[in-house]
Amino acid sequence: MLKLIAYKFHVALFVVFLALNGAYLTTIPGLMGDEAHEGENVFHMLDQKKIEVLGERSYIGAGIDYARVPFVVVFGYTAFALRSVTFLASALFFIISAYLLIKYLGKYQSLTPLLFLTFSPIYITQQRLGWAVTLLPLFAVVIIWLLQSSWRHKFLLAGLAGGLGLANHLLFLPTLIAIVVCGIICIVRKPKMIISAWPIIIGFIAGFAMQFAIIQLYPDDQGSQKAIAETFSDRISTFPSLFPEIISGSSYIASYTGKELSPISMGIVTMLLSVLAVIPLFFSKHRKIAWIIAIALIIHMFVLLRIIDRFSLRYMTVFVIGFWMLSGIGLEAIIALVRKRSAIVATIIPWLICTALIVWAIFGIAVPYLNAGGSTNLFSLGNRTDSASALVDTRQLFACLSGLGPVTSENVHIYNRLEFWSRQYSGIQFMDEDHKNQAKYTVDYRIQGDAKTEISGTICPQLINFRITERK
Repeated sequence: MLKLIAYKFHVALFVVFLALNGAYLTTIPGLMGDEAHEGENVFHMLDQKKIEVLGERSYIGAGIDYARVPFVVVFGYTAFALRSVTFLASALFFIISAYLLIKYLGKYQSLTPLLFLTFSPIYITQQRLGWAVTLLPLFAVVIIWLLQSSWRHKFLLAGLAGGLGLANHLLFLPTLIAIVVCGIICIVRKPKMIISAWPIIIGFIAGFAMQFAIIQLYPDDQGSQKAIAETFSDRISTFPSLFPEIISGSSYIASYTGKELSPISMGIVTMLLSVLAVIPLFFSKHRKIAWIIAIALIIHMFVLLRIIDRFSLRYMTVFVIGFWMLSGIGLEAIIALVRKRSAIVATIIPWLICTALIVWAIFGIAVPYLNAGGSTNLFSLGNRTDSASALVDTRQLFACLSGLGPVTSENVHIYNRLEFWSRQYSGIQFMDEDHKNQAKYTVDYRIQGDAKTEISGTICPQLINFRITERK
């Protein structure tokens, strides 16, 4: 209890963090198609009594599906049940991150980096989604926490955590490689420790062996590795155009609201964060830690650009929140100078930052989202565009479909939602691929400004982002 009182600011910050991430957990955003698709494994386990070893894709493990089971049993086939797992993961991520930052930066010096890490619009928008990729930051900090611990079997457990993280989602590979390289850099002058770390290999094999076999057995959904390799240089050359859009949070916000930041706002936020990220590399007493983080981010992004086939927000999240944390360390270096003159002012600054980030989350994301129910607009992702339709509010659609009659969709993301809802609510008569011909209605997105999706001839014309029509 005394330790909790001593770290009252961190405890208070944790409470605010839980409140912000737990608020509207079911409705902001609406159920996402990929969430619903991943949740189908739970139905197979509970209702069809199957033992699943294959996740949504060959490169996504089934472990998170087993973690979802008790929540689905209690809350049913809902977005809340799927997101409860990632909400608890976020809580654990905050605790471990706070511990590590306090240990290596100091009690007061850790507040600002922790704020930038966990209250950025990137974290708030992406880490509330109930899918496997959301767990990647947690696996990263768990590995680091284990490696720096004094536990007897820390290397074995760290290897196991790394293997399980990679089994959870293959996108963990860039993070894992960055951690391994930076870990070697940290102990390069301690050859005995390097030799004693051999159990990492055993732990890693134990955690990843089964998923490795699955990846080899089901390669069809992994894309063409040759094509991915051939376009690597293209992704390297176009990444600078993506950088301000993701670092500023513009694309992440647009994925909810359909509206990007203005070029001026995007440029200002990116410039400030970039300057702050450089400061601790040269003007902070934590320069070594800052350089390790910077090297890790560079390695992570280089490997990531090599293994992905396109830019996507979920691919970039670990890099961006890491960059924000580095910027937070830079701002803390400035606050440290203020602390020498006025401890009170230095204490107030992190809370002002926290308030500003929360206000940004509420009035820049939540309020516009609730007012419009999301958007089907396109937003920029460097060398391509993406649609905000994946995260639109689904409550009105669900209400309209209840009791309407047999329904299906030609859009895979809407199809996945309908299938998931039908597991819980008998009022939605979902027709799967084998019975599509029996469907009387079909659902698609309503694209603003597109004459093909106008209201005329639709069921429930009050729907803003969806379009229900009779099937011909």
